Amino acid sequence: MIKGHGIVTVGATIDEACMTALYMERTAKIMAMAQLFGFKGVTDEFIETLAGSKEKLLSRAKVKLSHSADWNYYADLVKKGQQWTRGWT
Repeated sequence: MIKGHGIVTVGATIDEACMTALYMERTAKIMAMAQLFGFKGVTDEFIETLAGSKEKLLSRAKVKLSHSADWNYYADLVKKGQQWTRGWT
């Protein structure tokens, strides 16, 4: 986040940078809502669990795709002429 300017994302591909922007927006909204409900943050135990899940996920064999599954999902919605809301409206 850049104060007064919004967000900047980068990626190895255009779809990666775009999906990162969508994830950042979604995460910011989730964090704001959680704080409204009194959420103070995650425990160290939860962070360790997430780190273990990440290592497990990244250890899988990588399949070369032309675009990410998320990118293809949103592209299909646009092709069908359907309105998409980025999950929050």
